[in-house]
Amino acid sequence: GLLSGSLFDPTGRWRIDTQNYPLLPVLGLGLWGASIGDAIYNVRRNEAERPRNGILLGFGLLTGGPEEWPWRVGGSVDLVLGYGLSIGVDHVGFTSYAPERWDASVGSRIMAGYDGWKRVRPGVFGAFGVRMGRDGEATLTRIVAAPGGSLRYYVVPRYFLEVESRYELGATWEGPVFGVGFGTHLLR
Repeated sequence: GLLSGSLFDPTGRWRIDTQNYPLLPVLGLGLWGASIGDAIYNVRRNEAERPRNGILLGFGLLTGGPEEWPWRVGGSVDLVLGYGLSIGVDHVGFTSYAPERWDASVGSRIMAGYDGWKRVRPGVFGAFGVRMGRDGEATLTRIVAAPGGSLRYYVVPRYFLEVESRYELGATWEGPVFGVGFGTHLLR
């Protein structure tokens, strides 16, 4: 809860600082949201272990990329196909940095993970997407591919925190990208 408080300025307005990437506030917000969600959910059902099937909804922040678009926020949806394998929509989002400076992204991914541990799920993925950004007068659309890895920590059976690392390969820029996020399982 203390970390998520830094998402707001002293007057109570939403604050996103483009110079100091808000990784810790997003992680704090995820932890806070997971604890609230779990308290509400477990009033009706007490689960002993996390689901291995279903749909996963996530939200995250990625940092890295060209200097015009240093970080971006987005959501993801994954459909679990079987033990440890999922396909999904990767990091769909729109991030505004200033009136004439923004970045939008949409993509897909396939992920394979190890589901043998109770609270931790390491995984590798391959992502392919389209990013479109504007910086002043120029609008640039680019295709990117990104192999990467992730580590999910299940705070409670249905809610997780995630860190990831990927290497984006694109026509105009390539390099490492790091991210944090949080999510939840729907269905079983």
